Amino acid sequence: MSRDLDRAIAIAVLRRGDEILVSEVPDPTKRITGWRSPGGGIEFGERGAETVVREIDEELGVRVEDPRYLGTIENIFTFLGGAGHQLVRVYAVRFQDSQLYERAPLYPDGLLDLIH
Repeated sequence: MSRDLDRAIAIAVLRRGDEILVSEVPDPTKRITGWRSPGGGIEFGERGAETVVREIDEELGVRVEDPRYLGTIENIFTFLGGAGHQLVRVYAVRFQDSQLYERAPLYPDGLLDLIH
């Protein structure tokens, strides 16, 4: 079993109106695609709030601020045929650059489908 599936993680909830930022998590073993908020593993000595700021910077190349703890979810699941068990700390954050909320749609339509 992968160590990454058995550790504490922190995820960020980034809102734009009634939308939240998520990315695809395909599992070809189960033939499904799920969705997850950005985030990742909490490193030794790092607090969950620090994790979401670091992970958003690493994954998206942008800065977020004001992490606000929302709660912890215990997640027991299977992924790519392996069992996983995570404690997921959830934080609301906001982009430092407010213009990131106003980005235009990606064109041409279907580009994301083609590259995924």
